[in-house]
Amino acid sequence: MNTRIIIAMMAAVARIAAAQAFNDPELARMLSDGRTREAAVASIVAAGAARVPSLLSWTRTPPRGVDRTELYVGMAEAFGALRTKEAIPFLVQHISIEPWISSPDVWAKPSDVMEERLPAVGALIRIGPEAAKAILSRAWDSMGYNDRLAALVVLSRVGEGPEARRFILAALGEANLERERAQEALTVLDKRTPPAK
Repeated sequence: MNTRIIIAMMAAVARIAAAQAFNDPELARMLSDGRTREAAVASIVAAGAARVPSLLSWTRTPPRGVDRTELYVGMAEAFGALRTKEAIPFLVQHISIEPWISSPDVWAKPSDVMEERLPAVGALIRIGPEAAKAILSRAWDSMGYNDRLAALVVLSRVGEGPEARRFILAALGEANLERERAQEALTVLDKRTPPAK
């Protein structure tokens, strides 16, 4: 037999074994536990698309008995590793989700740190321009503050064309307006009540 064929067959067998290594409840528990998440994601990646239907079903109805936030963190990591385009709506909805053990000041960090520490942001960037289009279709004012910051990171990495630029410029304009109003408010407040010394 040809060596390439043997290697391909062995790889296929390994993927099948990895897909069957964990049943769904066990996989969900592993994904939702920071200590076992990496092994769970590796198993999902080894299985290829075989686990994607289960993961996508959990975006609608998570399994019982697991921490939902931590499960979503694990799912975002898996979707990013597999570049699962079908998960884009879920990832955009949970764009600012953080693992339980995360830097409390992740929002003040540079965008490359946010990409690394926010699994949905990292996943959307790995998926690419289609993810940016989904973000651009959301209304800016419908997003929370952290979601907007995370969206700007994704758009800076994979956004394309004038739509992405307009979105980012609108965010900049809004931030500048808030800054001007805050500065004006401080000036008026200081005139009314001088700051304590």
